[in-house]
Amino acid sequence: MKILVAENNENSKEIIELNEEKQRLIKSEARFRDFAEASADWFWESDEQLKINATTGGPAGLSSYSLTDLAEACHSHTSNEMLKTLQEHKRFVDYVVHFTDELGKLAYLRISGKPVFEDDGSFAGYRGVGRDVSEIVALNRKVEFLASHDELTGLPNRSLFRQRLEHAIAKAARTGQQVLLLFFDLDRFKLINDTLGHEAGDQLLIMATKRITEKARATDILCRLGGDEFVMLMEGASPQDGHRLVRDIITAFSTPFEILQQRVYCTTSIGVSVYPDDTQDPQTLVVYADLAMYRAKQNGRNDFEFYTSNLNFIAHQWLDMENGIRHALTENQFFVLFQPQIENDKNQLVGMEALLRWRHPERGLIPPLEFIKIAEQSSLINQIGEWVMDVTCAKIRSWLDKGLNVPRVSVNISARHLRSESLVKMLNSVTDKYGISPQMMCIEITEHALLEEGDTVKKNMRQIKEAGFGISLDDFGMGHSSLLYLKRWAVDEVKIDRSFVDGLVSSAEDRVIVKAIVALGDALGLQLVGEGVENQLQADILSESGCKNVQGYFYSPPIEAKEMEIWLKR
Repeated sequence: MKILVAENNENSKEIIELNEEKQRLIKSEARFRDFAEASADWFWESDEQLKINATTGGPAGLSSYSLTDLAEACHSHTSNEMLKTLQEHKRFVDYVVHFTDELGKLAYLRISGKPVFEDDGSFAGYRGVGRDVSEIVALNRKVEFLASHDELTGLPNRSLFRQRLEHAIAKAARTGQQVLLLFFDLDRFKLINDTLGHEAGDQLLIMATKRITEKARATDILCRLGGDEFVMLMEGASPQDGHRLVRDIITAFSTPFEILQQRVYCTTSIGVSVYPDDTQDPQTLVVYADLAMYRAKQNGRNDFEFYTSNLNFIAHQWLDMENGIRHALTENQFFVLFQPQIENDKNQLVGMEALLRWRHPERGLIPPLEFIKIAEQSSLINQIGEWVMDVTCAKIRSWLDKGLNVPRVSVNISARHLRSESLVKMLNSVTDKYGISPQMMCIEITEHALLEEGDTVKKNMRQIKEAGFGISLDDFGMGHSSLLYLKRWAVDEVKIDRSFVDGLVSSAEDRVIVKAIVALGDALGLQLVGEGVENQLQADILSESGCKNVQGYFYSPPIEAKEMEIWLKR
């Protein structure tokens, strides 16, 4: 009897434990279901033939696809790479694919999968998760488009033009054809822009673009370099073709523009250079077309000029400026200013940028845009960069010796310097000379400087990071393949280009782009700096968008070292 009672007690205890385990499983399943329903991700599985046969909350129509179909439409990896992964029954993570749903809408999905095997080790299929990333892909494509195109006109920008020019010349070298480069500048555009306002100036640029493209051939490529400067590539064209086109364009500009209910007269001056007749070097071809355009302006504007050797007198002006730069280096006419970088919410100094200035004994202050372009055509830009680095580190050492807390200081490096074999040696030498930790320095590089991905550029970027210097990508959004650079070069900081900051108040599109850049920066763990902030509204919108660090005249113009010292003492 005792044995029977004991057995009943054991059975009861086992039943209770089973019920408790059942309840735990039910609760666990409910929690998992709640998590699944609350998540933006959905779940899927496939059979051993890779046919997708079950989805939980996935897009309609996905079950009619197989993983093989999706592999053929893989964007984040090559199709062969994904197919090989599936054939080898390996795990995959965050593959981006596209498919067409039941309504015929193209959707982009990010999927991850894990292979499932039976007890006997045979392959049973895949289980995984997915997420619709169509909006993110569209936004990234928009950002990347704007990185290589002018936002206002939609034309290729300076970076893309450079690629198109090099491609056109390489093609012409193979085929024996000519390439014409047309350089446009709108006459008295600044006067119109200043008199009628930026909105009128923008409309004029859009209308001017339309008039030029209407006269061009379908194969001609028009690009906007910036401001009111445009260039056009004419492949497989003769000088006679170019002559006819520029005459047609000048005639088209004789008709006034209707802007803000006013008739506005604006003509254009055009310079033309010819490959290979004038030069075989792409950069020189641009310089020659620019020189010819300048001569057209000297002749009274509303005209065109083809480059000829007698235009070299203008090149002498460049030579004079180049000699002036050499003299400025030896006579200490250059000096460095510092512009504070502020944490917006706390109004706290978080960094500063060292900026070069030139005080000429006769001409006074010469704007950097006037001499930097010429310095970049020679090794002078490297000497200038080394001088700025030395002066900046000397000043940092002085501040540290006074017991001041100095935040990270940014110094700009040119594209030519980035291609120099001695760049990293120079950076290490100067910081060692003054006992400055590389962690205190941030090397600012424009996207434009990264376009030439030669071995030296790759080595310098790697060694800059290895030495401990920070890397800041300046003018973000105005170069080419921006997202690729962030990943490839392990950038620490991104400076949102001032062109986007300028439009924050008036342009919903610029606000969306800035938010996208901020989201991307947060995801990659990057510091973000909004540059060119000129008013409270821009500052507030940047802060609301998540960009806390800012720089611009609203907070402080570039200031001398003694004024910067006052900031540090605060």
